[in-house]
Amino acid sequence: MWQLLPAQRHNPLPDTIAVPLTVASLATAAWVVLFAYELIALSVLTMLIILGALIIVYGRARRQVLAGEATGWASVPFALYLGWISVASVINITLGLRDMGWQTPLNVAVLLAFGLLAVVVALGLIISWAFRESVYPLVLAWALVAIWVAQRAAYPELGWAALIGAALVGLVGVFLSRSRT
Repeated sequence: MWQLLPAQRHNPLPDTIAVPLTVASLATAAWVVLFAYELIALSVLTMLIILGALIIVYGRARRQVLAGEATGWASVPFALYLGWISVASVINITLGLRDMGWQTPLNVAVLLAFGLLAVVVALGLIISWAFRESVYPLVLAWALVAIWVAQRAAYPELGWAALIGAALVGLVGVFLSRSRT
C-alpha cells in the first residue's frame, strides 16, 4: 500500500525490486508445498532461489535507503525476510543433506553445527557493517535464541554457543550498524 501513496509516485524502489520480489514470493509459495510434501531436495533448491532473490531485493532496497532515495523504513521488511530465509536456508540445506543419506558421527555433526553458527554470526556482522543495518542481525539473534531454546537440553554446548552467538550478533551487529559513517 505504501507505494500507492501520492508521495511515493516517483519513488524508484517499487520498480527496482518488483521482479526479484515476485520471484521470491512465488518461490516461497512453492517451497511451502514442496516442504509439506517432503520433497526435500526440491525444497532446498527452491530455498536457494528465495535466498538469491531476496539478496537482490535487499541489496537494491538498502542501497536506495543509504543513497537517500527511499525512507529508512523501506528496507526493514526485506531485512526481516532475508534474515529468516538466511537461517531457514541453513536448516533446509541440513535437512536436504540428511535426506540424501549424508550421515556423520555425532561429534562431527556438532562440530559442523558450531561452524554453521559461526557462519550465521559472521554473516550478520558483515551485513551490519556493510549496509549499516541493525534489523538483519537482530533477526539472526532471534533465530539463534530459538536454537538455544530448542537445543539447550539435548546438546547444551550447542545451545549455549547459539545463545552466545545471539548476544554477539545482536549487540555487536547493532553497534557496527551505527558506527560506520
